Amino acid sequence: MDRIRQLIGVLTLLAAVGLGIWFFRLISDDDQSGLFEVRLEFRDVRGLKSGADVRYRGVRVGSVSEVAIGLDGEKGVVAILLEPDGSRLARQSSRFWVVVPRFGGLTGGATGLDTLVRDAYVAYLTTDPDSPPLPAGSLLPGLERPPLDRATTELDPVQRGDLLMTLLASNNNGIETGAAVQFRGMTVGEIRAVELAAGGTHVELLLRIRDRYRHTVTDKSDFWIARPRVSGALLRGISVDDVGALLTPFIGYHTEPGRGVPVPDGYRVVASNERPNTSNDEVPDAAREQVASAAPGIGGRGLRIVEIVYECAEDDWLSPDDEEQRRGSGLLFADPQGRTVVLTVRSLCDGSSFLGDTFGGPEIKSEAIRVVVAGVGVFRAGRTWIDPAGGDLALLVVEDAPPDLAMTPPADFEFDADPSLAVDFATAATEHTNVLGAALPSLESARGGVLVRDGRALGLIGRDADDETRPARIALSALPAELRPKP
Repeated sequence: MDRIRQLIGVLTLLAAVGLGIWFFRLISDDDQSGLFEVRLEFRDVRGLKSGADVRYRGVRVGSVSEVAIGLDGEKGVVAILLEPDGSRLARQSSRFWVVVPRFGGLTGGATGLDTLVRDAYVAYLTTDPDSPPLPAGSLLPGLERPPLDRATTELDPVQRGDLLMTLLASNNNGIETGAAVQFRGMTVGEIRAVELAAGGTHVELLLRIRDRYRHTVTDKSDFWIARPRVSGALLRGISVDDVGALLTPFIGYHTEPGRGVPVPDGYRVVASNERPNTSNDEVPDAAREQVASAAPGIGGRGLRIVEIVYECAEDDWLSPDDEEQRRGSGLLFADPQGRTVVLTVRSLCDGSSFLGDTFGGPEIKSEAIRVVVAGVGVFRAGRTWIDPAGGDLALLVVEDAPPDLAMTPPADFEFDADPSLAVDFATAATEHTNVLGAALPSLESARGGVLVRDGRALGLIGRDADDETRPARIALSALPAELRPKP
């Protein structure tokens, strides 16, 4: 009887242990369901710990599940588990490295500074998103240092109107792709490429200056590679210029106000060996005076007509993506909410209204709207209203517009007027109104143009409802009262 009891006890214990193991594995499988494992080899894991983050472009997409020594004892093996978003980005072109603080000296710059206050983590970047996906459980060699060309894939795309120029230097002084270009301490662009000249005689740096700042570069501008420079004497005092370059070198330039003329794309200039002495620069007296309103509207009237540049790409799976660009005009004013808006035609600023697709409505892959205000600048914009009845009318809201921007006065709109009564028209390309002939001007030359009578806007030049290639008079009455300027 005792043996039977002992046997029952042993069997019960074994069953409990087996059940516990099964339950533990069940929980472990649930915790890792949907996760994708990749194993990485490093000569030095640099203090990486289990549970550390795995990031793609700074976003957490997984974690480190294990850190161990390889079978040969010469490398560390790091197992990472990627979440679905991270596994989708893991390709055969992906490169992985451990992020820790790295200081490259006075000219090499510093990276990984965020890990000064947090643990090291794994980062990766996929240079070719169309490369084959990684198989689960892949064993890959990790990079011992961050890839030097990672900045190239992270740069913002060049926009229309940006200045692209080349800076020539005797050596690069540790400058790298992605480094900032600064004017008066403000970042106005970046370095797009660093290359050795064909004959090996010098270094060529490709610079991008954003459109809104390109007027600050003239043929008299001085450029230099910023690095810390100590000046002065012990008794008279010591000053350090470009101290910010201790961590990350950058390109600086200075332009004397009123000197030189703006430069075209492709401009080439030699970098100075030393930063020019600009300590005597002061705010000009003219800038201290109260700024008057911007230039008056068309023909001295109050109409503020601006240029609109629209670009989009239609996703087409049967052929290369179709790209479209349109230019036209619109009326600038302030709506009742105080927003800077532009009234224009929809056929100028909405690709879905004029791009066709054999299998249905077009799929717009990307689009950009910019409003060019003469003498002021170029601003991004977005649609805030389109005519729900299908008419060719739309309203754009302008981003980051200056608060003192001159607007079209409310009294210069006739929203309920018949546009056929207009006798003149005006566009952003003309300085004065033009007399309307028997036929409207072509859409290519006057899309969004303003139909005018006695200096007031009665309508816009848009497309005909039955023939999109034919111009038509578009009434303003469809714009809701709550979006019209307050009288």
